[in-house]
Amino acid sequence: YPWLFRGRLWFRPAVVRSPPAGALPDGVRALSLFGWSIGGVVALEYDESPVGPYLEYVSMGALVSKRGTVGQWGSRLYVSNAEAERACVRVWGVPATAAAIEFEEGGGALCVERPPESAAAPQIEVSGWSSARSAAEGAPARGGLPVLWTPTLKALWA
Repeated sequence: YPWLFRGRLWFRPAVVRSPPAGALPDGVRALSLFGWSIGGVVALEYDESPVGPYLEYVSMGALVSKRGTVGQWGSRLYVSNAEAERACVRVWGVPATAAAIEFEEGGGALCVERPPESAAAPQIEVSGWSSARSAAEGAPARGGLPVLWTPTLKALWA
């Protein structure tokens, strides 16, 4: 995959109920203790991607294992435009939903102000997004942590 994605992300882990039997794709097993697992939220802002800039919000449903690899199962994926939605399905085979996503710069600490609630017209708001930046917008990139977010990882989706 010769694609380049540049941007920033925020992962907010949370203890969540393990998904019910049959909810996970074949070959994927939830890692849980007493019916609980690690899920949470991932918020991503892509400045560069094969489909241009867009926002992404992922509801993480559980810590899972597949073929000996441990990862997160994304139970729902939301993207901010129709082109990104089509690419998720066409390129990665991952179901995505176009949503009204807003990442507010202000607000102090990062916080999910409005999680997706409506399947018909989801609206998502995350505040404190300026905390996800390590430099002023447009500043030259220095260092950074590469995050491997590949079709192999996205294969853990429902």
